[in-house]
Amino acid sequence: MYRSVIANNSLPPVIVDDLLLYASYLRASGQTELTVRAYLSRVKLFLQFSQHCSIHRSLEETVELFIEYLQDELGYRPASIRNNITAVKNFLKYAGHANLNITVANAQSKTPMLDNHQEKLIVEAIQRTKSIKFKTLTMLILSTGIRVGELRSLRCSCVKFGVENSFLEIDGKQGVRVMPLCAETTLLLLEWMSVNDRKEGDDSLLFPNRRGEMMSYIAIDGIVKAVGRQARLNVCARMLRNTFINRVLQSGADASLVVRLTGCTADSLARLRARFSSNAGN
Repeated sequence: MYRSVIANNSLPPVIVDDLLLYASYLRASGQTELTVRAYLSRVKLFLQFSQHCSIHRSLEETVELFIEYLQDELGYRPASIRNNITAVKNFLKYAGHANLNITVANAQSKTPMLDNHQEKLIVEAIQRTKSIKFKTLTMLILSTGIRVGELRSLRCSCVKFGVENSFLEIDGKQGVRVMPLCAETTLLLLEWMSVNDRKEGDDSLLFPNRRGEMMSYIAIDGIVKAVGRQARLNVCARMLRNTFINRVLQSGADASLVVRLTGCTADSLARLRARFSSNAGN
């Protein structure tokens, strides 16, 4: 009955079987058909996400990253995020993880970003970083506000080098957008592509993992955190994107331009603007 809800090639058959047993448990607990299907769909999304997580990362950290993924990559609102995490916590409790301590309200209370001094420290840390991959990837997020999901699927052909100006074509949720590149990011991209024998116009991944596949969300966030540690700051990719969006807003740019540059919808941009103002007031 529920196999069509949870059928997915990315989940091992044993997990699919576990979800079917969980569906039976929910039905036996008196849940309605609609609730069972909603819970299965939300839990499946979490399990798909967790497939990319390091085995060394705690369950709490994985769920917290999942919250960021729902908010930043999928654009879920707080109420939808709470519904997803309620379903996940229910499933994990069923699976024997009764002590999971995640408060969704806290995750939504503030929108973290860097202040001017912290941004300067991060830029200095990027310049000190020895790994050209770490430098390029972190600077690209900070200087363009690209989402992690967009970055991991970037192709070399998305980078357009010019004599005077260079730019990046980002295929995002709202369609393709063109992002100007600053001089420092352009130089880092040139060095990264040269060192890794990648050519402009090539359709290969710009930042593949060691197997030549897309990097995971967790791996990209781990790189940003590693650079942040050099600046003695606890940062993540979401903070860098938020910092970029706030910087563009503070420049006085028209809202329509900000939407085009960041890939936000008008509604999500309005919510971000309100949260940035709230952060500043605190």
